[in-house]
Amino acid sequence: MQYTTSITIPANTSQDNYTSIKLKMASGILHKIDIVFPAGCVGLAHVAGYFGGHPTIPSTEGMSYSGDNEIIIIPEFTKLYWGKNKITIRTWNLDEVYPHTILLRFYVLPRKYLLPSGIAEGIIASLRSLMIDKTSETEETIIS
Repeated sequence: MQYTTSITIPANTSQDNYTSIKLKMASGILHKIDIVFPAGCVGLAHVAGYFGGHPTIPSTEGMSYSGDNEIIIIPEFTKLYWGKNKITIRTWNLDEVYPHTILLRFYVLPRKYLLPSGIAEGIIASLRSLMIDKTSETEETIIS
């Protein structure tokens, strides 16, 4: 699933006086976020996201993303649970003259498409042991 929203941030909106929206997504795995800053933002429009009051986009309190004519792609791996998957987006705009519209895209996969991490780690470990065992058998054959 893909969730897309745009936010128009009025001119002269300070960080302390931010505007915010709340987005609710289906349960699954949030695996990627795109933040699109159009030309003209020149680093004056800012975006920060919070899950349950904790900073997520970016993950450091007090930090934000800004840009100009660019797409910031954020790889993510956040489990979204039914009924507990609201993200609050805070925006502010230090441009004293112009409002700016930022586009946000959130990509959510159903959990069934992802291997549990323990299974994936087990498969990798098994493949590594097979490769190591095969290499040592080959070396023994060559030496003898």
